[in-house]
Amino acid sequence: MNNIRALLIVVSAVLISTFLHLHVFTLPIQGKDTWRQSKTAWNIRYFVRHDANILNPRQPYLNGEDNIVRYEFPLMQWSIAMVEKVTGEHIIVMRLMVYLISLLTLFAVFKLALTLTDNKDISAIAVWIFAFMPTFFYNSTSIMPDVLALCFGMFYVLYFFKHLKSNKRSDLFYAALFIALAGLAKLPFILLGILSFIRAVELMFKSQPNRWQEVFRYASVKAIALLPVMAWYAMVIPEWKDNNITDGFITNFVGWPLFKEFLKNQIYVNFPTEILNIPALLLFFAGVFFILKTRKVFLARPMYFFIPLLILFMYFFYILNVIREGHEYYLMPFYPILMLPIIGTVYQAWQGKMVAKIIVGMLLLAMPFVCWNQEKDYWDVKYAYFNQDFFNCREELEKIGTQDDKAVFINDESLAILPYIADKSGYIFWNNHLPVLWLKDMFNSQGARYLYSDSRIVEEQEGFSECVSEIVFECGTLKVYKLKGGEETK
Repeated sequence: MNNIRALLIVVSAVLISTFLHLHVFTLPIQGKDTWRQSKTAWNIRYFVRHDANILNPRQPYLNGEDNIVRYEFPLMQWSIAMVEKVTGEHIIVMRLMVYLISLLTLFAVFKLALTLTDNKDISAIAVWIFAFMPTFFYNSTSIMPDVLALCFGMFYVLYFFKHLKSNKRSDLFYAALFIALAGLAKLPFILLGILSFIRAVELMFKSQPNRWQEVFRYASVKAIALLPVMAWYAMVIPEWKDNNITDGFITNFVGWPLFKEFLKNQIYVNFPTEILNIPALLLFFAGVFFILKTRKVFLARPMYFFIPLLILFMYFFYILNVIREGHEYYLMPFYPILMLPIIGTVYQAWQGKMVAKIIVGMLLLAMPFVCWNQEKDYWDVKYAYFNQDFFNCREELEKIGTQDDKAVFINDESLAILPYIADKSGYIFWNNHLPVLWLKDMFNSQGARYLYSDSRIVEEQEGFSECVSEIVFECGTLKVYKLKGGEETK
């Protein structure tokens, strides 16, 4: 009976989440986090069409010497591209692949809760809760490597606690493997590895005669697994340009008054309504209370919750100067740690009085409604915070010329959104600064054939009319010009 009940809870969570995402699977990239998703989709596009070397993720801008841009190890991008080599390029393929990763994350949540509680009903409830965490829910179909990193991070926490419970070498090996994969997929998730560091320190202070042998075995497995992570980022970080995340407080600090405003927004808005939601927040605080009261996190000491949480908040304060308001996906490394007290609350309620079960049950039933109400509008084009004309006319823009034609794009600070919509690489400018001489050179020397412009400042320059032959397409504020001398589109 328990198995059937647990299965029904899990299936209900997945079916409800899938139903609420049905309109998204075929939706072009738009809405919140369009900037980040467009960059990731460009990686996939180049892997499919040109260079399938996983070490060479590319972007659409040709302003520099080449367009190879290495940040995270592009395992997710490359994997989706290999699928699209078989299926063809379709947005539904990308979104379904990401959704499959999200379902694997839910499986890890189930196994983690089962390891901690030995109760399948509680584990199923944990899946229900996590499925409707707003940021996870929204990004379940978002084309971003953070989704894969979260999946690996959740599996790492699962196998960490499994090893803590069983002391099996296989669990130690899998924990090491998954923290390495999480770090490769997205560097901040490596911070979850603080759990292993705490465990190594704890082993040092044991009174067992073979403790140093155990410490060496524990540390060596994790160190060997992390070698590829260190090698990759040692190679790519020196190449990073204009990546202000690595600077944190170091450059362009906004000042303490504005920093405190960003902090208030994150603490009072982002964490309680986007990372968690109000029902999950109540479960979280109740779980923290139980950790303080019982002085343990299930089979472990409370330091396995509080120290990782502290480290993650140190990371949060470091990047806050850059992410400022919003940017919830930067905080996804918190999820595996935040789930520990939430699972604890459900466990306590399960063993408690009927009134506790009723209260928790009401919170659980409210979660899908609260989550959907919070996230349902974020797929609208206005939440891309970009010129909406680019999205409203995307089908026409994509038909102009061919995929191999180079173009010039104005006012695209993302260096990816407009080229992705137009399906062309080329020369991208953040603002209205594009001298006529540059435009001529990009046609004569670099082979650019089209200009995508929403800038009347550029178009009103003296000599601009000598650079273009005709307006190929016009939509709202956006005009697409054919540069003078370009061959007619067949």
